[in-house]
Amino acid sequence: MMLDSQELSARGRRELESIRYAIRLAEA
Repeated sequence: MMLDSQELSARGRRELESIRYAIRLAEA
Protein backbone atom coordinates (compact mmCIF):
# COMPACT_ATOMS: atom_id res chain seq x y z
CA MET A 1 0.00 0.00 0.00
CA MET A 2 2.85 2.36 0.81
CA LEU A 3 4.36 1.77 -2.63
CA ASP A 4 1.03 2.45 -4.32
CA SER A 5 0.60 5.65 -2.33
CA GLN A 6 4.09 6.83 -3.27
CA GLU A 7 3.54 6.05 -6.94
CA LEU A 8 0.17 7.78 -6.92
CA SER A 9 1.67 10.82 -5.21
CA ALA A 10 4.47 11.08 -7.76
CA ARG A 11 2.11 10.64 -10.70
CA GLY A 12 -0.48 13.04 -9.28
CA ARG A 13 2.20 15.62 -8.56
CA ARG A 14 3.45 15.44 -12.14
CA GLU A 15 -0.08 15.70 -13.53
CA LEU A 16 -0.85 18.62 -11.24
CA GLU A 17 2.26 20.44 -12.44
CA SER A 18 1.27 19.88 -16.06
CA ILE A 19 -2.26 21.18 -15.46
CA ARG A 20 -0.94 24.16 -13.51
CA TYR A 21 1.42 24.98 -16.37
CA ALA A 22 -1.41 24.77 -18.91
CA ILE A 23 -3.58 27.09 -16.81
CA ARG A 24 -0.71 29.56 -16.51
CA LEU A 25 -0.27 29.55 -20.29
CA ALA A 26 -4.00 30.02 -20.80
CA GLU A 27 -4.07 32.94 -18.37
CA ALA A 28 -1.06 34.53 -20.06
